[in-house]
Amino acid sequence: LKWIRDIGLNMKEWVDNAVKVDRTAEWVPIGGRVYYSTSVVDLLRIFQDVTEKMRERMPPMSEQTTLHSDVYERLQASIHYVLRHYAENLEELCISGLNEARRDRHEELREESKQADPRRVLRLLEPLASSSGKI
Repeated sequence: LKWIRDIGLNMKEWVDNAVKVDRTAEWVPIGGRVYYSTSVVDLLRIFQDVTEKMRERMPPMSEQTTLHSDVYERLQASIHYVLRHYAENLEELCISGLNEARRDRHEELREESKQADPRRVLRLLEPLASSSGKI
């Protein structure tokens, strides 16, 4: 369990370092006026590396015990925490470049999204899903 705790702390540090690079580097254009942060690639690689290491260390599912379940739950909680931490940091980075009016509008939309009914959002997405076949 110590290993999984240490991995959680390390993931946070690795993500923080990736976001620091985003603060100083140019974002990569992927077409037109659309850009992506290289830290998102780093984030996905971190998660992939950690889950691969976990698979190497853990026995097959058929041989797992309650202890193994606890380890997986802690890994899941660590990934959730790190992903949320990353999203909050990247959001902060993005809005720091907005002018005051856009920053205020962003905050309004953010508050509205907290109040949003997920069922209503899904209903709004239904026309898109029927035309593309995806959600």
